[in-house]
Amino acid sequence: MQIQTNMAQHTNYHTKTQERIEQKESFLDPLFAYLDQDRPVIDPASPEWRVITYKEYNRSSKIALPEPVPLPPNTLEDILRQRKSERNFSEKPLSRETLGDLLYWSAGLKSPNTPDESRRLYPSGGARFPIEIYVANFKEGALPAGTWHYNVRGHTLEKLAWAAPEKIKHSLTYDFAKSAAAIIMLAYVKNRNAKKYGNLGYKLGLLEAGHLGQNIYLVGTALGLNICALGGINYEVVQRELNLGGNETVFYQFAIGRPA
Repeated sequence: MQIQTNMAQHTNYHTKTQERIEQKESFLDPLFAYLDQDRPVIDPASPEWRVITYKEYNRSSKIALPEPVPLPPNTLEDILRQRKSERNFSEKPLSRETLGDLLYWSAGLKSPNTPDESRRLYPSGGARFPIEIYVANFKEGALPAGTWHYNVRGHTLEKLAWAAPEKIKHSLTYDFAKSAAAIIMLAYVKNRNAKKYGNLGYKLGLLEAGHLGQNIYLVGTALGLNICALGGINYEVVQRELNLGGNETVFYQFAIGRPA
């Protein structure tokens, strides 16, 4: 009886599969089907794909971050085993040196001021680099409290004077995150890769943020920081405070600070 039932289920499965093929139905989850649609026809050898866009706030005041220093000589295995999401943070602020090292070793340019300077410390689909980085620093110290854009090309912080860090702090869903020294926010800039990849650009942006997020975790662990990725924040508030248009959207953030 069990063999007959299994055979019937097997036959029914293949019948439905054949029907889907004949009706040209997608085998994909609707979201993944959408991400695979509307791929533009492009010339992959076109010189326009070698042009990398860098965002800069030219009129903003800037803080030059210190030259990054080599990371502590832990083995990769040690860091991978130590890495975990930490939700307890001390009252200590972040120094410019620590934040600068975290940002550079997570997201910096591999070889600045060279013909290959666009390459970074994480992979990006088609080397389009559609992710921008913002920092809301909550605890006053050597680094002033405020909201900043990380200028990857200059290794500088650009102050967003109009963006209130306290409003961003109160937009966080989880109370433990509000005790962090700062949060790092990742934003997806659609037009950087959508022109080349269409809907697939969204998927590539999400994957890139995952690569970058793992760097933040591993580098933060090497620097003795507590890190916790966050899925919850009031994105309407954040978008408004950062004054981002519809082409750029914050979607991933990390609480960072010294261990309690």
